Amino acid sequence: MKVSAKQYANTLYSLTESKGEREIDQVIVKFVSYLKKTGNLKKSHDIVEQFNAVYNEQHNIIEATVTSARTLDINEQNKIKLFIGNHYGASDVIAQYVIDRKIKGGIIIKVGDEVLDGSIQQRINILNRNLKVKT
Repeated sequence: MKVSAKQYANTLYSLTESKGEREIDQVIVKFVSYLKKTGNLKKSHDIVEQFNAVYNEQHNIIEATVTSARTLDINEQNKIKLFIGNHYGASDVIAQYVIDRKIKGGIIIKVGDEVLDGSIQQRINILNRNLKVKT
């Protein structure tokens, strides 16, 4: 029976949950040894990604990418993180900030597969589509 990266990640999470740093290190060493022994070490990258997803879900953490046309100051970043936390019901938000001058202004928030596009470029695109329909 093949074990998926998600199944490995769930197992690793349950083995490390509520453990101290030393115990976690021991579990990881044994876990990696097991992956190597079973020929599944090549899945390690996917397992780590899945583990992060499981950990975030269990701890009510959301990861988001925020795209803006300029660097956001700390106050703006905090407001955005608060919005994301409230919108998704998360207790913590890990945000990665990206600058893309092509969006002209506003922000684009991406969480998983969902995109909240509040960019000026998006508004211009909508306006152009509406004007073309009416003419």
